[in-house]
Amino acid sequence: MTPIEKAHLRGLLSGYSPSAIAEKLDKIPRGLEADLCATIYKYVKFLVDKDEKVENWRKIYEWLEDSGYKSRPIQIPVQSLLPEQSVVNITNINIEQHQIVFQFNLKIPTSDVPEISLQEALKTEKISENNGKIVSE
Repeated sequence: MTPIEKAHLRGLLSGYSPSAIAEKLDKIPRGLEADLCATIYKYVKFLVDKDEKVENWRKIYEWLEDSGYKSRPIQIPVQSLLPEQSVVNITNINIEQHQIVFQFNLKIPTSDVPEISLQEALKTEKISENNGKIVSE
C-alpha cells in the first residue's frame, strides 16, 4: 500500500467518514471517495473475502472490525506493571521533531533481601602458602 492509501485506511479504521478524511488530508471529498472505491474498498473486500457491493463506507469499517483488524487499545496503568515500592519520576517533557519526548527516572526494587556489604561482595579467595588449598577470607 502507498502512504496515502495507508492514511485512508487509518481514517476508516478510526471511524472517520470519507468526507472527514478528505478534510483532514486537504482533499476534495468526491475525489477521495473515488480513490477509496478504486483501492481501499477492493483491498478490504479481498482481505475479508466479501463479494458484496460496498453501499457505504461504514460497511468497510464493520467488515474490518468483525474480522479482527479493528481493535480497541487496552489501557493498563503503569503502576500495575511495576513491583510495589517502584518509583517513577518524570524529569522533563519536550517536543522534538514532531514527537513528545519524556525523560524519567525509574527505580525498581530487585528483592526484599537487604543489600550485602561491600566487603562481603568483594570477598576473594586465597591460596594458602602452606598446603596449596583455596581458602575464603
